[in-house]
Amino acid sequence: MNMKLKIAVLSAGLLLSNTVLSDTYYGILDAPTRSGKSHSVTFTYKIDLSNKDAITGMLDIAGARTACSGEHEIASGSIKNNVITLRTKDLDGPKCGVITFKGQINGNKLVGKVPWNGKQVDMELEKQN
Repeated sequence: MNMKLKIAVLSAGLLLSNTVLSDTYYGILDAPTRSGKSHSVTFTYKIDLSNKDAITGMLDIAGARTACSGEHEIASGSIKNNVITLRTKDLDGPKCGVITFKGQINGNKLVGKVPWNGKQVDMELEKQN
C-alpha cells in the first residue's frame, strides 16, 4: 500500500471513530398551563443509545408559549429492563427546572411521561431516522 493510500485510510478511520451515532425521537406534548388550559410543545430528542448505562444527547424544546424553549443537554440517561430515563441539566428558563422523560421502549417509539407545570403528562416520541 502506498503512503498516500495509507494516510487516506487512517484519516477515514479517525473520522469514523469520532462520529457519534444518534437517534432522533420527536413528539408533541399537550402541555398544561397554570391557568388550566393547554398548548402544544414540541420535543425533539437527539440521543446516543450506544451505551445503555450512560445515554447522552440533546433535547430541543419548541413552543410559542414556553419559556423553556431551546436546546438542552441530557445530563443523565439510561435504559434498564426496557425502561428509558432521560434527564436534562437544569434549564435556564424561569420555573423550567429539570425535564425528565421516563417511559418504555415500544418498537420505534418511546412512550412515557414528562413533568410539566406540576403534572405528569403522557408523551409519545417517534423515531425519525
